[in-house]
Amino acid sequence: MIFGLIFLLGLNFNSDYSNSNLINKYLNDSEDIVLDSKLNARRYRNEIKGDFLVLRTLDSKYSTRFIAKSLKKREKTLINSKEKINLYPGQIIRIEGKIRLPDRNRNPKTFNYRDYLKSDYIYTEIDLNKFQIVGKDMSRLIYYQMKFKDIIDKSFDRIEDKKNSNLMKSAFTGDKSFIEEKDREKINDLGLGHLIAISGFHIGLIYIFIYKLLSKTILNKRSSEIIALLIIFIYILLIDMPISSIRAFLLLLGIVSGKLLERRVDSLNIVSAIGYILLIFRPLWFLSLSFQLSFLGVISIYIILPRLKNIYDFKTSVGIFLSILLGTYPISIYYFNNLSISHFFSNIFGIFPFTLAFYFSIFGLFISRISNRIAIILFKLANRSLNIMNLILDFFHIDSFKLKSPNFSEFLIIYFIIFIIIGLIDYKTFPEKLNRIVFNLIIISIIISFSFSILDQNIYIKFIDIGQGDASLIEYRNTKYLIDTGERNIVDYLIKNDIRNIDGLIISHFDSDHMGDAKAIIKDIGVDKIYIGHSPKMEKKNIELFNEARTKDIDIVLLKDIKELKLGKNRLLLIPPDQRLKSLESENEKSLLALLYGNKRKVFFTGDIEIEGEKRLIDMKLPKVDILKSPHHGSNTSSSKELLQKIEPEIIVIQSGVENRYSHPSEEVLTRYEDIRARVLRNDLLGNISIEIDRDGNMRTKSYLKYGFKDRIEEYGYIVLINTLSFIFIIYELKKIYRNYDIILSDKSIWRDEYEL
Repeated sequence: MIFGLIFLLGLNFNSDYSNSNLINKYLNDSEDIVLDSKLNARRYRNEIKGDFLVLRTLDSKYSTRFIAKSLKKREKTLINSKEKINLYPGQIIRIEGKIRLPDRNRNPKTFNYRDYLKSDYIYTEIDLNKFQIVGKDMSRLIYYQMKFKDIIDKSFDRIEDKKNSNLMKSAFTGDKSFIEEKDREKINDLGLGHLIAISGFHIGLIYIFIYKLLSKTILNKRSSEIIALLIIFIYILLIDMPISSIRAFLLLLGIVSGKLLERRVDSLNIVSAIGYILLIFRPLWFLSLSFQLSFLGVISIYIILPRLKNIYDFKTSVGIFLSILLGTYPISIYYFNNLSISHFFSNIFGIFPFTLAFYFSIFGLFISRISNRIAIILFKLANRSLNIMNLILDFFHIDSFKLKSPNFSEFLIIYFIIFIIIGLIDYKTFPEKLNRIVFNLIIISIIISFSFSILDQNIYIKFIDIGQGDASLIEYRNTKYLIDTGERNIVDYLIKNDIRNIDGLIISHFDSDHMGDAKAIIKDIGVDKIYIGHSPKMEKKNIELFNEARTKDIDIVLLKDIKELKLGKNRLLLIPPDQRLKSLESENEKSLLALLYGNKRKVFFTGDIEIEGEKRLIDMKLPKVDILKSPHHGSNTSSSKELLQKIEPEIIVIQSGVENRYSHPSEEVLTRYEDIRARVLRNDLLGNISIEIDRDGNMRTKSYLKYGFKDRIEEYGYIVLINTLSFIFIIYELKKIYRNYDIILSDKSIWRDEYEL
């Protein structure tokens, strides 16, 4: 029941900005993206001056970011400086800058930086212009936090291998900045991200260490438990109270308190109550991945582990990790899109040497105050343990599979299968009538989904928002063509949205904003063929692209004449530049063009052609088109009146980035589009733009930043209906399980069994 309340509260958390004092003062009722006097898209900013208390620095190699709190408005913000500056927590700085809303995701299912900051109650960012240190307000807590971090930093420097040293620093402080980005990626790929975040695993190790040390030496068990809890609480304060550590401490407090008071302990209900209470006071924590994985992981132990032990006779240590993996994998896949068997083996075989290194490091930290020689020996043992762990991890490392981010229907199906596998749901006990209802729902769902996939003759064109650059995806049934890749962000979008194979990658020309991500696509996404319109200069990026294509055995087709590609009964014409255009210096004029004839409509993709390229088109027998991908991002060197009058587009899509340095699109060009009464859609204002063309030629457009709940209901009404019925069924079944089975661990929780050992 309480877990259900957590879920409902999480769905209804206050996600707007009404509680932000800084927004109400400086950005109230403003759009985050606005048009300036020249019709260029820019982030809305307002001048801000004031005194801020530095809370935490987030240093990078070339710039400085830091979290600070406004002394007047008592609210946190993220301050960005283009220059490298030295600040530390507790300093008061007087700043002048411009305040704005953080960037958000502009394509479906991609990382939402705004929500990430919001989960830490940071609603705004400030771009720093000037600052002055005016004082210091270092509370005792901030002082001791800095002191603790400094002690850990200096002590663990005695671990010989720098990578191992940095790993242990992160493991004790929760500060991931100690570890280089490539090493963090490797740790995450191995499914060991919890090692560098203060999780229940760390809290448990420290608690057991302190409890055993005290109870075996100077104190009785009851006193040892109380002192250990107090030290854990102090430790959490020193590491700035990450969400997962708060959850772990409160759970530990509940279990130990129950034991001390000799009361029955419902560990599952304690976890649910903790989550419920935390969300009452901090509802936006529900947006935090740490919160989601932390609570889901520990709940998975209490629900899944008993089933695994009863049915499959797993040992407790193996069962715990398998329970966490089963319970959290759907969420992990949604965010990280990785599935690898090495995650399981890494956690089973890698955790033991890590635990040894963790304890050696703790002993070394304490002993260093007494005997430096013994401490060095302990740190050497920690280093060797981590070396063994690295050997084990390298042995079990297997490249992960890339999976799409599941939608709500798929979440339900995945968890339903997991519940059946572990015996939490026994379909044999279902009432016959309920069995028929469920069976009919599944059959109807399969028939509807299969019918849609077979009968769907619509063409889908996605103009992907990759910032300043071009990337357009054409989909018809199972055929997919990608025209240009942009310079960044596209691979993540393709993987998350289940684009596993590209029939043809069409590179209009070899400027980075059109092909910069091509190598990554070839590496991570299947590509059958690459089409180019001219031989590029043998620059580094082009050589790397061709080498990667050769490694993957992908044909690169250099077009000399018009090439026709099939999409069922539809066709895509590729129009290479003529010899005159190829002889020009400009890459833009050499653009490979694409003209789609599909479902009674014509869509024209024009790359970055300019004056000379457009002259050639005007002389050709071009048809009138329905949709035009604006040439050269709306630059005033393109989109001539003559070309527009010849092709008369109904819709024009401009792929340009917010605050791009070229000031695209041009005000002059926008006026030309207005003169022909074309409907203009812009990535910088609307995010991802999708156009659906049905078999009768009807066009439907939608933009990601303007796509609301009502649109989803209209488009996916049948899916919503099936999901709703499935959800009602699962709630019904879980209520029956709760009633008939003892899924709540009472006196002997799994954690306590381990603890007693």
